Amino acid sequence: MDCREVSEKLPLLVGGGLAGAEQHAVRKHLRSCLACRDEWDETQLAAALFGAHLSGQALVDLAWGRAPSGIAQETARRHLEGCLTCAEDLALARESRRLDAEPEPRPATGSAVRWCSGLAAAVVVAFLAGLWWGGMRGRSAALSAEAERRRVSEQLAAAQAEAARLRGAQAELRGRLDGLAAPHLNLPVFQLLPARSGRRAAVPARNVLRIPTGAAWVVLVLGTLGAPARTARVELRDAAGALLWSGADLRPGPRGGYTLELPAALLPEGRLSLVVRSDGRPVESFPLQLRR
Repeated sequence: MDCREVSEKLPLLVGGGLAGAEQHAVRKHLRSCLACRDEWDETQLAAALFGAHLSGQALVDLAWGRAPSGIAQETARRHLEGCLTCAEDLALARESRRLDAEPEPRPATGSAVRWCSGLAAAVVVAFLAGLWWGGMRGRSAALSAEAERRRVSEQLAAAQAEAARLRGAQAELRGRLDGLAAPHLNLPVFQLLPARSGRRAAVPARNVLRIPTGAAWVVLVLGTLGAPARTARVELRDAAGALLWSGADLRPGPRGGYTLELPAALLPEGRLSLVVRSDGRPVESFPLQLRR
């Protein structure tokens, strides 16, 4: 059963006129079709709003072109758009008025007249039902379009916010990059001696680093004791031996040894050690005592 067939049967379903296989088929379709479920919700809402019927006097007034008794003209019109029973009664009343207004009755049996009247009423009811369902479908399409517009607007706002965030991050990174590219002046330079360069107790005192306040970069000159001039890896470890950071491709200078230029923020206070490794084996170890 497709959407068009379901749409035609929704008035019967809300009025209890479907049973058996047809009702099962319609409800099965509604479980899987969001558009038809929305239309079904609107159909139920319309049935709840216009559940009461127009009075007989109001229908007679409408059939004779007068303002309906006891109800506003616009309210009656909206009710007739959603109530097939009242629309059918109004069509019969108008047909009765038309027959009464004829100057001479046509020669026909009572059953033929009733059949013609019923046919005319059915045509009117079908026409009114078509208008009502067309209006319901139009409102449903308008609601769907509005929901889609809101969804797109929300996505656009989220995309604009994300773009603004990315522009801010880009500006921050560009500033940091410009800072890295600029010359670094008045850098504190420390020459470190390896652990085996003297008495064990005296080594930490030789590598005490006092970083000046406001210094953003620090230069460390690592002297080695006869270590081969080869590319190495450097590791910074805390007093417990845990790795804080590491860097590869450390190249020796023309006279041996290594030079590091580091952001001061990478050097925490306390007892530390710099370990230089080559081919996976330690080459030198430099104990540090860092203070600020």
